[in-house]
Amino acid sequence: MKKYACLLIALVMLLGLMPGTVHASPSLPDQVRDHQGIPLQVRAQTLYRGELLMLTNKGLYAFNPKMTDQLKALATKDQLPDIHWLVAQGDRLYGLDINRGLLYPLDAEKGVETNQKAVQLAGRPFDDHQNDMMPEQLVLMGDTLFALYRPDHLNGYGTELFAWDVTDGSAREVKVPAHLQAIAGYRDQRLLGLTRDAWTAANTGEASLARPDLVSFDPISGDSVLLDKLWQAVTEDVMAFCWQEEDDSILYLSDNKLYKRDASGQEVLCGHLSNIMFWGDGDRIVPLPGQVCAILNMETSHLRTSMPMKEEVKPLSIYGFDDTNTHMKVLRDMPEVPVQLIQSYMGERGKLAALLTSGAAEVDLLFLASEQEAVGRLIDKGYLMDLSGSAAIRTHLSRCYPFLQEAAMRGEAIYLLPVRLEATIYLSRPALFEQTGLKIPETFEDVCNLVKTWMDEKADSFQDIRPIAETNIKKALQRQALRLALADQAQKGEGFQFETSLARSLLCMAGEVDTGVIDRPDTDFSVYHMPGLLLQGSYSLFSITSSGTEGWGEKEEPLLLKPEKGATPALPVCIGYLAVYSRTGNREDALRYAESYLNNLDHETQIKLYPDENRPLQPKGIEDIIARLQKEEVELAEQLKTAEGTARSQLQIDLEEKRKVKESQIGMRYHISPEVIAQFRKDMAYAFVENDDFNRLMTDHQLGFYQLFSRFQDGQISLDQYLQEAEGKLRLMRLEDE
Repeated sequence: MKKYACLLIALVMLLGLMPGTVHASPSLPDQVRDHQGIPLQVRAQTLYRGELLMLTNKGLYAFNPKMTDQLKALATKDQLPDIHWLVAQGDRLYGLDINRGLLYPLDAEKGVETNQKAVQLAGRPFDDHQNDMMPEQLVLMGDTLFALYRPDHLNGYGTELFAWDVTDGSAREVKVPAHLQAIAGYRDQRLLGLTRDAWTAANTGEASLARPDLVSFDPISGDSVLLDKLWQAVTEDVMAFCWQEEDDSILYLSDNKLYKRDASGQEVLCGHLSNIMFWGDGDRIVPLPGQVCAILNMETSHLRTSMPMKEEVKPLSIYGFDDTNTHMKVLRDMPEVPVQLIQSYMGERGKLAALLTSGAAEVDLLFLASEQEAVGRLIDKGYLMDLSGSAAIRTHLSRCYPFLQEAAMRGEAIYLLPVRLEATIYLSRPALFEQTGLKIPETFEDVCNLVKTWMDEKADSFQDIRPIAETNIKKALQRQALRLALADQAQKGEGFQFETSLARSLLCMAGEVDTGVIDRPDTDFSVYHMPGLLLQGSYSLFSITSSGTEGWGEKEEPLLLKPEKGATPALPVCIGYLAVYSRTGNREDALRYAESYLNNLDHETQIKLYPDENRPLQPKGIEDIIARLQKEEVELAEQLKTAEGTARSQLQIDLEEKRKVKESQIGMRYHISPEVIAQFRKDMAYAFVENDDFNRLMTDHQLGFYQLFSRFQDGQISLDQYLQEAEGKLRLMRLEDE
């Protein structure tokens, strides 16, 4: 499985006492920070002379677990060669450049100066640039370096073991057990391996295949001995294990837990991790003296005791996991807290409420989507905790838009924390409108007339452009007509109805449009890659800012349609909420998670939620780059004034090139520009929370709203029949909700 070396591993310093245990996890000292107090970033780690060596973004450091108040700086980044991985055995220490296959002998006592030339490792994978392979594990045994790779071209179902003589870099032939997934150093010139038929396990679901076999093998002769089968399931992406020579035990990870298998084959739970996600390079588990191990994990490096836990720890259970970088940042803030993710019941209305009602739910935190869950009912039924006691939470909500505050509170009590805001809107491409001589629409009627004009006058002349980037434009207009009619009611606070003059009028307009000649099958996704005057997309501040720059296609602008002339537009926004279950057994950790989540919200989310957050987002150092280019442009222009002959010609070329580079950088000045933020603020004046009822009327399959609308679109029923039957289903929905 490919891992990216450019993703560095951030080191968490203090780990503290594991909740519910009788032993403390040892901790790395506070000194593992730079002079600004920023944690060092660890790329690789290994055991060397009883100490943990860590290759960081600022150099090489050594940590002695028996002297937790000391951290030795061995070499600065500038003193080190370009290495990515550390590997050691006895008194020998090497650093590997995994891109070029250069193995550097290192000397820790001499400040890690290379005392001899790097050794070039011969043959594959370093002469194979097609597969871009990177090692999963390195083991040094005698004069042989072993490296296990999981090539992309084998789709993760196969590995390749390579070996080299470290004295001259020559390749050595190896023989491995079938289905080898991981290796670790062992004794008597043998390796330990985990074997598992991953392909069969993935395609048959056979439970026993989820547990890998533990084997001892001689990689030169091929002799292999089956030792046992691990008790826990382990997947390929977290095949992390090691041999702990101190007591002849095996340490491995499974389901965010650290397990230990002793010499007799018995297994015990030793500790928890908040998550398991390996990014970067380096040994994943390093055994240290004193029944301690270091785990390189999820942009963090943790120390964990390898002694058995006396009491089980209850994990922090999160329903409806929000898969964002914010969650990962939170886990780095609380590395000692184990986390369990519970799949949401998206699309299965009422299932969450039934689970909470039964009292069987072991839930602590909930990520809820306004368009999927009846969040108001969860509050009214007492399933959500009042969070108003937290100053951080009060501050967060007070900065949110007033309509978000209203949805999140009951009186002074706070039950919902807005942490995501998304909206689906029309995006217009002004350059294409100018190219085709058409006007950007303002109302839904304008859009219908635009399509009619296109079919009558423009389709033949602009066959590579579509008026709307949809496969079936007429059906897309019908969906938009219904959505506009319902949004108009929701924004005005009216109860939903299908049989209204506005809904009938808009659906009639859409029905009069004939786009059959240019419509495509629903499976023809090529239309979404064709230039379109209008397209439906996410209101992404980043994407809108980036559009029009090099490599990002046509410039796009948000377009809020008015349902009719004289009306105001309506902007349904989907809100992602974070809430705490009122019966949580982990109240303290749940609140800590929630506060940390708010503290780590990304800048775009803050702009969307907080009307007072209007700082643009820029690439780091971009203003300095532009200023330097402007200065160089002025200098070239001054030189040009007095230059003659060939020198003048070359200066003209240089000046023109400098201007092009400057303009290119100016085009990339912002990730989120002030202009896009200003437009978003204007559009948010028309925003309202899209709740689950609004969404159901468009997409529900259980009551048949979706199927009924599809029958109308396919011409199986008339508009009158559709509106009448939809009203009947709406009454049934209200009865079920009572």
